[in-house]
Amino acid sequence: MQNFVQNRWVWLTVRLLLGGLFLFTGIPKIADISGFIELVDGYEILPTALARLAGSVLPWVELLLGCSLVLGVFVRLASAVTIPLAVSFASVGIYAMVKGGGIICGCFGTWVQISHPVSLTIDIITLVLSLALVTQREKDFLTLGQVFKPEFRAQRSKLFNVFLAAIVVLVMAVAAVIIFLLK
Repeated sequence: MQNFVQNRWVWLTVRLLLGGLFLFTGIPKIADISGFIELVDGYEILPTALARLAGSVLPWVELLLGCSLVLGVFVRLASAVTIPLAVSFASVGIYAMVKGGGIICGCFGTWVQISHPVSLTIDIITLVLSLALVTQREKDFLTLGQVFKPEFRAQRSKLFNVFLAAIVVLVMAVAAVIIFLLK
């Protein structure tokens, strides 16, 4: 079991699965942002203005998290952010199952429709994977940060962190352009 936990391929797989999931959930929502905003408002959990804000921001947060995890930039931070997201998604899914009334799951925007029990299962898996990634240190296998020498990474400056964040934003911008060109 210890060999499994220490295996760098395991952590790469976990990181890519979680990042891919967030890319696959964020991109369709951005492609139909107005539909997703209406879907969030349809849950009637938040006041309309706050629901519209959440519906506007959430897909971009998911895209940012997905890019960060896939590229291997700020992996522990991105994993830490996914924990409260997974808990809130699960809570909303449970609310929708209890309330009923035809509330549909908008996890994958309009691309894929899934039931709330399936969504809850995905949320639990997301939570477990996020908790696992947060606990791992120095698992820089095939990450963007790995291209730099270890002694440089240990003493990295704020400029280095800004550079990494800029790369993630650039990848997000390219993804957004692709999304809007597909429309």
